[in-house]
Amino acid sequence: LVFWIPTLLTAAGQSAAQGINFSVVLLMGGIVGAFVIGWCMDRFGTYRILIPAHLCATLFIVVFALLVKHSPVAVAFAIGLTLNGGTSGSQGLLARLYPTALRTTGVGWASAVSRLIGIAQPLLLGVMLAADWTPTTTLLVCSVPAVISMLALVVLSQDRFGRTAREALP
Repeated sequence: LVFWIPTLLTAAGQSAAQGINFSVVLLMGGIVGAFVIGWCMDRFGTYRILIPAHLCATLFIVVFALLVKHSPVAVAFAIGLTLNGGTSGSQGLLARLYPTALRTTGVGWASAVSRLIGIAQPLLLGVMLAADWTPTTTLLVCSVPAVISMLALVVLSQDRFGRTAREALP
């Protein structure tokens, strides 16, 4: 998403400089988000923070899609804070999900899947742009992975009987 923002904003009638500024602010929000979400996870519980963070990321991406012609910078910061910050927090969660004997393999596989998606994502966005999808539609599609992440976190937060885990990985 970050690397395609300038292209999408240009397609929506914004200048290339506005697209670059939006990307920079989004990345700065991610840096702040990693610290804030990490601190909140330690204090309030992993799932209590990550699930709302991914929900908020989805909502902010949808808001951005609807306001793409105006490209509000505050939305860029909010996306970075919740999406990038939530992703960083999810990486920390991975290390706790696997037993010690499988931790390296589990985190390695999760990282590999993430990298493969990272490779496929620009290709998919390129196809969408080549097919003349609007920036709004393209951004709405970009909100789907945040929804999937949030749903996965909800499933992970349940114990084997489907009840909310009493100890939600502090």
